[in-house]
Amino acid sequence: MIKKYIFNYFSSILEQIRDFEGTPEEKFKTVILNIVGDDSTINETTQLVESAEKIDYRVLHLLLFEGVQKYDIIAEHYTEFYYNLLDFNKEVLNEGISQGVIRDDIDITELALLIQTVMVGTVLMWIGIPEMPLEERMDFNMHNIWNFIEKNSSS
Repeated sequence: MIKKYIFNYFSSILEQIRDFEGTPEEKFKTVILNIVGDDSTINETTQLVESAEKIDYRVLHLLLFEGVQKYDIIAEHYTEFYYNLLDFNKEVLNEGISQGVIRDDIDITELALLIQTVMVGTVLMWIGIPEMPLEERMDFNMHNIWNFIEKNSSS
């Protein structure tokens, strides 16, 4: 059930964002907000599929983190998802380099890991401090990373 309704959903979001026509910066901001939900999910529940019971994303992610520690099958799916997200981040970085908007003097894997760490950390902050708006915090964090990796940056 977890694979069908959660991890397949996460994977479908990655595929949708791959086809998204936005800039690399917009793709980074959009992917996590689409996987996790936006700030409206703090006070509302979301229905992943039409026939499913509505859920609160914050509770879902807390349960998944707990499940990773308790159940190998959840840990395997989570690991697979994070590797897929890492590959997605590398693709977006390579896309930005080929477009001439991202610096090419930074190790792609290290940069993709940094971006992913910021994404996941921002979500954890939102879970722990729900009054801190997720979208606002993600925009701020991704903007700061973008300033570092942007080709015309003075870094």
